[in-house]
Amino acid sequence: MDSNKKAIPSSKDLISSLPDDLLLHGLTFLTTKEAALTPVLSKRWLNLLQSLPILDLDDSLLLNPRKGQRKNGIFRDFVDRLLSRRVKNSSPVTKFSLKCRQGSVEQDRVIQWIRTVIDLDVLELSLRFDYRIFHLPFNVFTSKTLVNLRIGTRIFLSQASSDFVSLMLKSLVLESVSFGDAKLGFKPILSAFPSLQNLRIHESKQWFYWNGSISSPTLKKLVYRRDDDSSVPKTCVSFDTRTLVYLDYSDVVADKYENLHLDSLVEARLDLQLTAKQIMRISAPDNVGFVPGDVTTLFMGIRYVKILCLTPDALDGLIHYVREGWEEGYRLRISWDDVSDSLSSSANSSLLLRLNNK
Repeated sequence: MDSNKKAIPSSKDLISSLPDDLLLHGLTFLTTKEAALTPVLSKRWLNLLQSLPILDLDDSLLLNPRKGQRKNGIFRDFVDRLLSRRVKNSSPVTKFSLKCRQGSVEQDRVIQWIRTVIDLDVLELSLRFDYRIFHLPFNVFTSKTLVNLRIGTRIFLSQASSDFVSLMLKSLVLESVSFGDAKLGFKPILSAFPSLQNLRIHESKQWFYWNGSISSPTLKKLVYRRDDDSSVPKTCVSFDTRTLVYLDYSDVVADKYENLHLDSLVEARLDLQLTAKQIMRISAPDNVGFVPGDVTTLFMGIRYVKILCLTPDALDGLIHYVREGWEEGYRLRISWDDVSDSLSSSANSSLLLRLNNK
């Protein structure tokens, strides 16, 4: 009778019977540090670890944290061993994320890690350093496969050469990053990545480089945000971006807007702030006719948009200077918080309400 009973496999047997692809998929739900513990189960897990397509490394997530330099050394040694095994097995990396928040990792070592994953045909690369300023050569990102790149924060990039860095790159995010020559603005980026379609820039105090001019035949989405309230208005802002369909633009009002080629623009989000000096001039008794920047030109340049979202600061410019010239059929979305007083006191409030109802 006992011989007719089927043996119930143990949990260990059930897991061992799963195919490698399924086990590998399960590992992707763990952090890289957690996945690194699985080889204690069997050598099979070690082989799977070497095939893990996503490496997410964060020095603040050590499973057995220790204090001081010893902790930093554990993290460095772990990354060194992990990448050296990937190189030995020629195992490609799809996505590599490196966050250094707690301690010191030498710049030369970081550069070597970047070059290693580039050689492993990485598609997505994300870097973040929160505890010190990093100086990285721009050409370290030279790749034939890299598609998405995110760099931040407190990173100083040396000047790029005239050669292409990555022909395949489509998306680039720069957060609190600075270049060797701020006068060149976005030119080094667009030259290095000629196929770029998505560009996101977040500038903060002492970490800025855009001179106000951008020209690209490929860019489709642009997000630019400047957090420094004390920043000086740019002398001139121009968007020579005929393929751009989405614009998120947050900055102080520039002195002038020109060369605006935004005919393909579908959606625009504007947050235009006034400096303290501009506000003082508006409040002065002799401010008749004063325009804090040529916002009329900017609004006329984006008149073909279908969706327009304005913050209260940007709304001030629209109230005073936008009259006619908008195309039929577009929708206007306005952030209404804290702007009811402006609407009730504005002679153009009926115009804005009509636009909002379309």
